[in-house]
Amino acid sequence: RGVELALGTRVPLGRRRLGGAAARSKREEGCCSKTVQPSRARMDPYEEVLALQQCEKTMQAARLYQKLIDQHVPLACYAQCRPPSAQGSPSASSSFDYSCVSPTCRARRACLRSIAHQAATVQHLREELSSTDGWELHRESGGIRTMSRRSASDPNVMIRVEGMVDAKLLNVLAVFYEVDLWKLWVPSIPIMGLRTATMLEDYSAIKFTVHMVVNIPWPIATRDMMIRVQGVDCMDTSETDDDPGSARQVVVLLNSTDSFWKGGDVPGPGNSDVRMDVDIGALILTPQAINGGGTGTHLSIITRINPKLDYIPTSLINVASKYMCWLFFDRLKKQAGSVEGTEYADRIASGKRFYAYIKEKMAAINYPEENC
Repeated sequence: RGVELALGTRVPLGRRRLGGAAARSKREEGCCSKTVQPSRARMDPYEEVLALQQCEKTMQAARLYQKLIDQHVPLACYAQCRPPSAQGSPSASSSFDYSCVSPTCRARRACLRSIAHQAATVQHLREELSSTDGWELHRESGGIRTMSRRSASDPNVMIRVEGMVDAKLLNVLAVFYEVDLWKLWVPSIPIMGLRTATMLEDYSAIKFTVHMVVNIPWPIATRDMMIRVQGVDCMDTSETDDDPGSARQVVVLLNSTDSFWKGGDVPGPGNSDVRMDVDIGALILTPQAINGGGTGTHLSIITRINPKLDYIPTSLINVASKYMCWLFFDRLKKQAGSVEGTEYADRIASGKRFYAYIKEKMAAINYPEENC
């Protein structure tokens, strides 16, 4: 019970209720990026959880974290967290003081909770997209399906679009990553569609902040979005150890944010713009080469956006799902399938941190080189 009070009540992965973007403190985010000390890992197995997270292995870290909680393994409270009178006691570095409120212990607990929350969100989204139950099909053509789901308790609509992309995984990722090139393929007309897209922060190989401005027909004001992007590696073979039927995937989480990864507030919307909220958003990429064989990448996109409108007509939902989302996916498929000999190919070959990271991860799991 003490472990649950200190670390948060156990919630099985895939059963945590989805909410808005997780609120994170600056202390929590900083904790996850610090170097783990090997000497501490010997005293406290939870340090191995933090080490896995530092290597961007969120799902593996969460599984180990849950295992330690299930086994009632205590979280060590280090001697420097104790008052001077207690630092010489035998238990000063081997047992967890559940009343400890030192910045060190509080930050570590917050970081561990964050790992569990991220993994639960990823697993829930993956399970959500494994079935079409409860989804209304709007259009299925050209190998693309668009769907929506709306509940009586939530005025905002969840949109889902998916299909097979005849392209290598890295090429599909490149089309999304190169934000300044979205103008080449994202559908847009003068009165509706993408106006600008800018990567404001390239915090790490798989953590970014992106700003978008979208034209909307009059009399609705122009909308903008500030999106926090985080990649999650679900490609390891451990993904299928517990459930042989599950897939090895790359998951990209998309959520609204009011702060940068490195800290500090993001810019506000333009004078007449209205900022939309992305409550739930994800890209889930399933490369066929390591999931039963074959070529190409299955792509699913799921999002729930609050457009900041008092009322969303059903006709607008139908237009967005049947036409705009379908066209977006169709353009993406064509762009990803024709990367060779373009600016995308030059950037992939440039050795930028993002591409180096993805190639390194692929090599680590023996991903077929011809599909990289």
